[in-house]
Amino acid sequence: MEQVVFSKLVPEVYEWSYGNFGEQPSYRPLLGLAEEFGELLEALAHNDRAKIEDAIGDIAVFSMDYAAREKLDMSALDDPEYLGSQVAMNAVLNGPKDMVIEAMKYLGKINHAHLKSEQKIRVSEDHTKNKQSYLHKVTQAMYALSDMMGSDYASIVNGTWAEVSKRQWKKNAVNGAVNAA
Repeated sequence: MEQVVFSKLVPEVYEWSYGNFGEQPSYRPLLGLAEEFGELLEALAHNDRAKIEDAIGDIAVFSMDYAAREKLDMSALDDPEYLGSQVAMNAVLNGPKDMVIEAMKYLGKINHAHLKSEQKIRVSEDHTKNKQSYLHKVTQAMYALSDMMGSDYASIVNGTWAEVSKRQWKKNAVNGAVNAA
């Protein structure tokens, strides 16, 4: 069975991102996460399976870029049991939209921790630990959503990364294609 090896992919994603966008603030991949959740909701509204899977894969890539830039440890997600720990929630939720809402609650909590860390307030909270914990929950929710849809999360993420990793935005700012005319 195919697996996502976050401990291997996070540094690869960072290297690719750095090569394409240079040193950038970590809020940019966080903005990318929000963008992809919008695309995911739109795809769900149209019941477009291909676009749902595309958004799930892109959410994973932006999550890994954010994790690398924030130095968050994603290696616990290498364990399939830990990664799949939210699948049990599928039984109590009313479908894919509820799982996305659940994941978006965690995204909001990541943003909270990120913002308070940047503002240097709420210093009694462990912002780094919270960002990591909630990023894990977002990832687990996307795994559970894939499971709910009968899709293979590892195939989605690994396939998305195989495509995204080929893009070279510095060479082609239109679409990142390497062999653009």
